[in-house]
This record gives sequence, C-alpha cells and structure tokens, in this order.
Amino acid sequence: MENLCESYDHFKTSMKEFLEKNPLTLYTFAAIGLGISTLKVCKSIRALYQYTLRPAKDLQTLYGNNWAVVTGATAGIGKGISFELVRRGMNVLIIARDQQKLLVTKKELEQFCEENRYENRKFDTLCFDFNTHYTPEKIKEFETLCKHIEKVSILVNNVGVGGYGKFGEMDDHKIHSLINVNITATTVVQKIFTPKLLNNGKSGVIFVGSCVNESPYPNLAVYSATKAFVLQFANSIAEEYKDKLDVTTIKTSDVKTNMNSGKLLFAIDPDQHARGALDKLGHDTESHGHYIHAYRYFLANSPISRHIVNYINQNRAIRAAKTQ
Repeated sequence: MENLCESYDHFKTSMKEFLEKNPLTLYTFAAIGLGISTLKVCKSIRALYQYTLRPAKDLQTLYGNNWAVVTGATAGIGKGISFELVRRGMNVLIIARDQQKLLVTKKELEQFCEENRYENRKFDTLCFDFNTHYTPEKIKEFETLCKHIEKVSILVNNVGVGGYGKFGEMDDHKIHSLINVNITATTVVQKIFTPKLLNNGKSGVIFVGSCVNESPYPNLAVYSATKAFVLQFANSIAEEYKDKLDVTTIKTSDVKTNMNSGKLLFAIDPDQHARGALDKLGHDTESHGHYIHAYRYFLANSPISRHIVNYINQNRAIRAAKTQ
C-alpha cells in the first residue's frame, strides 16, 4: 500500500513539473476536454429539441393527399400508423395477407372517423402474402394488384417478421421467412411504389427498421442483419431521390405487438410509436421515433449496457424456444 502511495505521489509530482515546463500541453488538453463536453451538450440539446419540442410537419400540405400506403397494416406498428395517418387527414390503403383482418381493420378505421367526426377520408384494402416466392411473375402479380393506385403521397414500408434463437439452431423455414419478408418483400414493395411516389411530386417514405441494426446482437443474428439491410437500403434511396422523396428510417425498440410482448422497460404502445414516427417524417433520415426509444438507445449505448442487453436477448431466445 505504501509503495502504491509513493508511486502515485511520484506520478503527481512528475506531471506537475511537466505541465509547468510545458503549459501549452495543459491548455491543449483543457481545450480538447472542453470541446468534447461542448459537443455532448450540443447533441443533448439537439436530441431534446428533435424528440420533444420540434413541431411535426403537416403531411397533407407537404405531400398532398392522394394515398398513404401501409404494409403489414392489420396489427401492431402498421395498424397504429394507419390510425395516426387518418388523424392527420390522409386517405389510407392497408395491405396485409389476411382478408378478414383487412376488412375488420377497415371497419375500425371507418368507425374511428365517425367517432371523431373526421370527414373526407377514403380507405382501401389489398390482400397479399408477403412471405411468398418472389418470381418475376409473382412480382408482376403484386404490381397488377396495385395498378389502380397511380399516385402515392406516403409509403410506410412496415411489413416484417421477427425471430430469436441461436443461429445454428434456428429453423430453416424461419431463416427463410426473415430474409424473404424483411429484405425481399421490403425491396419489392419499394420498387413497385417508387414510380407512384414520384408521380405524386414530393412524397414521403417511412421504413420501419430496428435499433438492433447498429451493433452485434447475439440470438438475433439474422433479424438484426435484415434490419441492417433495411437501413442501408433506405439511406441509399434517400440519397438517390433526395429532391423528390423524404425518407425516414425508424430504428424501433420494443413495441407492444404480436411480435413482441412489450414487457420490457421502455416498451411503448403502437400509437405512441406511430406518433413518434410520423413526427419525424420530413425532418430526419434516421430516428428512433419516440423519445422513450431514443432515451433507451442512449442508455444502452455503452459496453456495460451492451452486456445487459445481450443477457436479456439470451433469455428471450430461451423463452421463445420453449413456446415453439
């Protein structure tokens, strides 16, 4: 212990002598520290404004009101966004694989308008299973189904599936489904609706991504990789059509949906997620959407927190395996 104290005293004395002889070094380190602190404060202020104070843009004024198209729209995030689009005055085309659920959701949207006295809203449905084999003929079939929609004001490219588990133990069908829906279907939807978005003039696109696309996630290897694709794809589309399309990728965390029980801390409901997502459209290329998810990402973005998140994901994978 005495040796440790002596070493510390010697180090302190040496540093003091060094800084007295080299004052410029002291000022340099002080300037660097001040710069880093100032940068962090500025980022915090910007995030506070971005997620809580900045007003949302008027979607009808910005993009017109031809059609807002939402994929995977009969449950969870997609359904929440559909209702929020109605609140903001949009006509909505909902797309999903279950015809009965589509009709129920359409009826709910109509009742929602009646209860809130929203006028001049139109709704349409399109039944299509996105977990299909995408041959050129199948893509043409989907394109034909969408032919009656000539102009699209907003596209919400939401359809997706999830899946936990160790990669080597995952079911082959599940892996295929993750890649097929989260990557191929997302690409096909964007390909078919891009001309319709461009026909509208200035238009908006929301990609529903995930916070897991930014760092390694054990037990979510395939899912996180598909969402990394979504982010890269969306950012490339945003740059390619920056004069015509406002593209926003929402890096979603836990939402209370059928895909996710939402029992974790910082889980939000689909309505909260929808408001956060649409508030960012026209402002940000990437966003966490709701301020709660932004705060969660801030807390999780450290080595210690990453170990905690990995532990949670491992437990999720175990629970998911038991229910399969």
